[in-house]
Amino acid sequence: MPYHRFKVGQTVVAPFGGPDALIPHGPLVIVRLLPLADGEPQYRVRSEAEGHDWVVLERQIKLMEEERPVKPQPPRPRPVPRRR
Repeated sequence: MPYHRFKVGQTVVAPFGGPDALIPHGPLVIVRLLPLADGEPQYRVRSEAEGHDWVVLERQIKLMEEERPVKPQPPRPRPVPRRR
C-alpha cells in the first residue's frame, strides 16, 4: 500500500508544463494529507505567494531544494616563526 512521502509543513514545488500547468510552480506548503486517489497519495497544498489551496497527486510535486548555506571555513592557524 502506498504511503505519503511528504509531511504537513514541508515545502514542495510543481513542475511546469503538461497537465500540471494549472498548479503554480511554487513554493507550495503541504497543509493536509488526503486519502489515496486510485492508489496514489494526495495532498492539499497552499501557495505561499497567492494563498490559494490546491489538491495535487504525489507525482505532481517534488520536495523543494533549499539553498544550503556555505559552511565557513575555520581560520587557519598562523605559522609560528622559527627562532634562529
